[in-house]
Amino acid sequence: MAQLNYKTYSDLLLDIKKNINKLPSGIDLVVGIPRSGMIPAYMIGFALNTKVCSFDEFINDITISNGQRPLNEAGNTILIVDDSSWSGGSINRAKCALSNKNIHGKTIYFLAVYVTREARDYVDFWFVTLPLPRMFQWNYMNHGYIEQSCFDIDGVLCVDPTEEENDDGDKYRRFILNAKPLYIPHYNIYALVTSRLEKYRKETEEWLKKNNVQYKHLYMLDLSSKEERIRLNAHAKFKAEIYRRLDDTVLFYESNLSQAHEIAKITQKAVFCVETDELIKNYRNFSWHGSKERKTKKIIKKILRKIIKKILRMVIFKKSWRIKIREIIKRFVIRQSNKKNIEIRCRYKWLGTTYGGFDVCLDALDVKKKQEIIVYSAGVGCDISFDMELMKRYENIKILAFDPTPISLEWIKKQRIPPNYRFYPVGISDKEGKEKMYLPESHGVSFTVHDWDVSNKDTVEVKMETIGGIMQKNGHEFVDILKLDIEGSEFSVLRTIDFKSQFFGQILVEFHDRFIEDGEKELKRTINILRENGYYCFACSPFHEYSFINVRHIRNK
Repeated sequence: MAQLNYKTYSDLLLDIKKNINKLPSGIDLVVGIPRSGMIPAYMIGFALNTKVCSFDEFINDITISNGQRPLNEAGNTILIVDDSSWSGGSINRAKCALSNKNIHGKTIYFLAVYVTREARDYVDFWFVTLPLPRMFQWNYMNHGYIEQSCFDIDGVLCVDPTEEENDDGDKYRRFILNAKPLYIPHYNIYALVTSRLEKYRKETEEWLKKNNVQYKHLYMLDLSSKEERIRLNAHAKFKAEIYRRLDDTVLFYESNLSQAHEIAKITQKAVFCVETDELIKNYRNFSWHGSKERKTKKIIKKILRKIIKKILRMVIFKKSWRIKIREIIKRFVIRQSNKKNIEIRCRYKWLGTTYGGFDVCLDALDVKKKQEIIVYSAGVGCDISFDMELMKRYENIKILAFDPTPISLEWIKKQRIPPNYRFYPVGISDKEGKEKMYLPESHGVSFTVHDWDVSNKDTVEVKMETIGGIMQKNGHEFVDILKLDIEGSEFSVLRTIDFKSQFFGQILVEFHDRFIEDGEKELKRTINILRENGYYCFACSPFHEYSFINVRHIRNK
């Protein structure tokens, strides 16, 4: 259990002012990583009285808004800023995109205002160490905690009714059907808890469907009339009772400040008031992503951080060695927190970086000896550390890599890759042909066929092929490893594989269930399909990377 750390715009500004002296002098340009990184970038730019632009403008040499000169002439010392970092994902994607730009003669620094202890090594500068769980005023409506939260409707998802509209009759029904939406989260809300009366369920569900609100449960007040609700003063009490009963929820989004305080007081759980952007958290600790994982992390912190941290700094002077040991500790945390997903045991090892790696069963590959090992690596991005570690470990390996995204194509051209690594600029899908891909604002490299972020219109049309078609073209009846990191397409691809004629030793896949409607059900359905065809999970990371092994293949061996 841990307290939810919450930072406001005011906190951000103060933290920047207190720590800006840590930055080197002579910064010519501040570059913000969209979207959240733009906020601290402008604050730093104002404080340093220097130019500011977005990362996309910097990469594409777009002229600064004042029209004076192009960005590539803006100076030699450049600071690239993000609001926070905990896994290093956005920073690494920025570095990847930067590798395709001519920055000869320029000094590039990376800054994250808020970091976890583990993320300090990903940046050159950081201002505040802010442990997880955490949330910011600028992202509370676009945060993964929404999937563990309760939401009020009126005043949160839509405007409140006026006195005239709130007549408990026809005017109120028309209001519900036509209420103006305020902010619709892209995440799947765990529960909608509203003091609207049960008799308005049909109209409420119709409005939710029309406005693409994703949710699991809808709780409404089962009273006969508005007058009875007022007489019983049931608004906050009803919401608190539901919130207290739902053990999987950790946060309640409420519009009314007085109700928010009452809900928090009754439940002893965290409540966020969208009316004042205030987090009411002085009651009970915040359980992040389930108590088992939090307990595991708490044990690791107590036992390892106090002892190993001192040893690392006293004995191990090389920064790269300290990072490697931290990776080992992370792997231990992963295994402890994901035991419930493990169906079979084998000797496995994490290969690649935290961002681009997977767990691989070594036993299944070691028995191949001098036989050729075939690997299909779908979804490369700007990180082939997984593929490279496999090639270092096994000389008899042949890797076929697939990625149609423009940034990946440019990045691959600049890499020195061995002859047994073949790259194909095609995507993997459940059907062949041309398909449109989108670039979400939250992913600098990860194009997807799903229009998850409707506010971003960056698209590209690419060529798609199926796993079965690729195997047939290359004459492969058996593939030792199928790795899928294809941003949501993994569900349709795995569903359409003919496991009776297409055989794999291991299937390594990053599931993006958190981004799709009914993602949890889709994940369970896909895992059941794999299990029915003899593939059982032997490893699972907290970042949704699952590793499956073909038990029938093991038995045959």
